Amino acid sequence: MDAAISENVLLYALTVVVLSAREKGQTLGELQAEVLADDMLLDITQRRFLSEIVAKAWERMPDSVQSPNISDLEAAA
Repeated sequence: MDAAISENVLLYALTVVVLSAREKGQTLGELQAEVLADDMLLDITQRRFLSEIVAKAWERMPDSVQSPNISDLEAAA
């Protein structure tokens, strides 16, 4: 598997994360706290960067956006 991830896959993943959090009634702050939580995958610098990206996606995504279909992800990969 290629280590590079397409821009479409990243956009899809961000959309799913933001929409899922909104559907659960989470705030942006709560979602960012989850992203910033310590884990074995990302270091703190990477988590902070990801948190900023999630915040930008949250702020730019209208509330009316529908969850994308999984086949859209497969086509984007």
